[in-house]
Amino acid sequence: MGWWNQSTNELLLEVVDGSPIDAFTVIDIFVAENQGFTLPETLNENDTRITIRSYDNILAEPIKSSPMIGDGPRQGHLFCMMQYERGVRTNYAMTMCDVLPDCLDPNPPLDDPCSPAELIRCGCSPLTDDPVNFTIHGFQLQASDTLQFLPYDTLCGSTTTGAMGAFSPPQEVFLSADRDKLDYENMSSIDSGYFRICMLHNGAVYQVGKVVVRPSCQSPLVLVDGVCVHNCPKTKIPVAGNCVRDPNAVLPEERQALMIPIRIDDPTQTRDITLAAYDDAERKYFEYRFQYDLASLLNCDSSRIIISSLSSGTAQYNAYHPIIINTIFSPAVDEDTSVSETNERSPLGLVALLKALQADMSSAMYSAGSLFANMNRTYDGTPIKVRKCDDDQYRVFCPYGINAEATIMNWGESAAWYWVGTVVIALAFIILGVGVWFIDSDRQEPIDPDIIDRLQKDPKQIAQPEIRLEFARSWLEGRFMGERWQKARDAKLLAIGPH
Repeated sequence: MGWWNQSTNELLLEVVDGSPIDAFTVIDIFVAENQGFTLPETLNENDTRITIRSYDNILAEPIKSSPMIGDGPRQGHLFCMMQYERGVRTNYAMTMCDVLPDCLDPNPPLDDPCSPAELIRCGCSPLTDDPVNFTIHGFQLQASDTLQFLPYDTLCGSTTTGAMGAFSPPQEVFLSADRDKLDYENMSSIDSGYFRICMLHNGAVYQVGKVVVRPSCQSPLVLVDGVCVHNCPKTKIPVAGNCVRDPNAVLPEERQALMIPIRIDDPTQTRDITLAAYDDAERKYFEYRFQYDLASLLNCDSSRIIISSLSSGTAQYNAYHPIIINTIFSPAVDEDTSVSETNERSPLGLVALLKALQADMSSAMYSAGSLFANMNRTYDGTPIKVRKCDDDQYRVFCPYGINAEATIMNWGESAAWYWVGTVVIALAFIILGVGVWFIDSDRQEPIDPDIIDRLQKDPKQIAQPEIRLEFARSWLEGRFMGERWQKARDAKLLAIGPH
């Protein structure tokens, strides 16, 4: 058994009593992290930092033989590049920046190395004025190590190709004397966006980090067909500063209103305005600023942005009150109009643009003085379909009886219509029954018994030929006109017996 001292990084092994270790005995010790030990990230072969000693016997000495562990590139590299520019704007010190606690969990991490505000928040060095080499840090690196760049939503190792993709191969590769740094010289990219960096080292694929490639537009401007503008067209959204095709723009959602919750964690907001009255001055100013600042960011009419309600979120610290704004994006095309196309974004397009701006820390949303600079990036704002009710309020389901034109009647009208309907339906069934009875009734006068007797004695006594003809037909058809057999049977018990 052994004891691990976390403060001194020492592992104490006790020799069994009565079993001393003889001199010149070779001892093999295997240490694994899953046994509770904290090992260094990397160790050289026969690393002298690993020592062994015996209390009151042998002084500390480096161990005789130990394998190399943990070779390969380090993770967490972040780079910022400009499209078509050779080199990166991320200097050597910032490549593996030791961020401040403001960028550690549970706070938002450093995701955009091209954002000056994010670099300041995380305590990293600013971007360089001139491009520098693409530097990868690691342990026991080799000059033959190759880089691979994939779309950021693709994981390393999911494809076997080692192509550079949109990135040009380096002109030179420089390996440091300690083999802890690789410099790739004069690399460039013809595409903008977010890319995952992978490295092939000793036959294994390692995930190195992330590179953000932005067009050469001054933030927060975006690139549209080679021109830097303030806003993307209706059918596009900004991704890393470049306007790309929005797949939501082709969906038939022009008339579908959406509601999405937006959370703002403003540390200067020490008062919970969600509990304030609707006519409170501070609350009215906050709603006014929210509506018009968001309309300016999304390049739409402010009347299309409606604040449904305000609710209070749970703060990490009690010093401020986060606010959740349930925001409704109304359609630019009314339901009762025949217009099928418009120059305005659909509500779904506004949501897609909002999420694209939220993901880009270099966008105008996070500029200085913006209300949305404190927007919570990890809050899941899932849009909900809503509809406009008769009282001009947006809801998921519209209730009945909202106003005087509602379809639900009052109690008196409902009772009157019920009894009127009951009487009308009853009369209708009576009329129907009487009509059917008249339809089924005989249309001619019945033949009296005297005529029947005369027919049975001598049919020639009847002057009407149609009566004599009917009398003859009844006997041919077995109806036996004038016979009273059935009447006689009904007079007997169980309708049997002689006639």
